[in-house]
Amino acid sequence: MKTNRILLAILALVMTVSPLMAQEQIEKLYQRMASDPKVRINSSIQVDRKPGTSVVRKGSVCEISDFVIEKCNKKGRFVKHKKEYVTDLVNAIQAEASNPQCYRISSYCYSATSGAPRQWNLLYGEDASQYVTIGARRGVNYILACFVDEEFPDSRWCYAVEWCVVGDEKIIGRYMKLYAKIPKETTVAQDKDSKGFLASFNHLHAQWMRHEYKNNPSMPVGIYSLVKQAVEEDVLTPEEKEFIDDQLTKMINVVDSNTLREDNALGYLELAKKQLKRRQEK
Repeated sequence: MKTNRILLAILALVMTVSPLMAQEQIEKLYQRMASDPKVRINSSIQVDRKPGTSVVRKGSVCEISDFVIEKCNKKGRFVKHKKEYVTDLVNAIQAEASNPQCYRISSYCYSATSGAPRQWNLLYGEDASQYVTIGARRGVNYILACFVDEEFPDSRWCYAVEWCVVGDEKIIGRYMKLYAKIPKETTVAQDKDSKGFLASFNHLHAQWMRHEYKNNPSMPVGIYSLVKQAVEEDVLTPEEKEFIDDQLTKMINVVDSNTLREDNALGYLELAKKQLKRRQEK
């Protein structure tokens, strides 16, 4: 009973964490990595606002930190906590799927059989003329999340990590924190037909059926985000929605739910199925 009370107290505390605190957690995890003298960091920052406006009101923020994590022992393997710098950042961003201020999460994990990643132009500033591109190169992994600025809801913060693993030698990547006016739909590059979605989904489905989700913590939220975006953009026919729903059921059935990570993976697949049905009911 005492254990149950403790678990309930922890759950209540987690559920009351504010969106700001959640974003602070992402920044703290980055600072933990940046403060390690064995991690090479090269940072740049650009902050702009209109003259005479409040210092609270940011017009544009573009912070980019390139990082290199070298191998850490004679056997050519990474010391465990070095790998976790990136893994913890990915997990923290992925966890924001339940944050009411988070309106977009997207991720991509490279494998030898994976298709080309979706390229994103992440805006900063007050128009669509300034942006940072991720997903432009084959072989990279990435995750991004966008949050509405509660104080200025016409603007958003974007946190992103893009990285690749070079053999057993090093991890090379970059961490990004960007602030911009929330772009109008016409300024965002989007695939408005179902062809691109189906190609991406079928690739992820094949990886899932090979149980690759066990070693890729960002895959479940990536599938959920992909389905959610396709539903919101209304690019799927009723027949395609039914097909995706059947495929999600097959993916659920191959998961042996005996660990917290696999329960979490199942949760995202169930959320994806609910997205399909919610749209059908409207």
